[in-house]
Amino acid sequence: MDRIRARCSDAHRRVVLPLQREHVALLPLVGCGPAQYLDIPVHDDIGELLIYRGTVAFLRDNRLHTTQVAVDFNYRHRAERMTILMQCGWSGH
Repeated sequence: MDRIRARCSDAHRRVVLPLQREHVALLPLVGCGPAQYLDIPVHDDIGELLIYRGTVAFLRDNRLHTTQVAVDFNYRHRAERMTILMQCGWSGH
């Protein structure tokens, strides 16, 4: 069982690590200032929840500071200039 798990982990790494490196291209767009991460999922769509978890890990791993993480219905506009990250789009606004 451990050998199967190790093979799965190796296969997973071969797929995921190159994809993670692609995300580095986003860093100049996000910048080094604060950001707001909006429209996070609050439903049971596993794909959206995995995207959310990956985004949180990306922000943490790259030491990007978020001043607000919110769903669309509790977002409070901030007057400061900053990057706004949206997960699913913002069809209601």
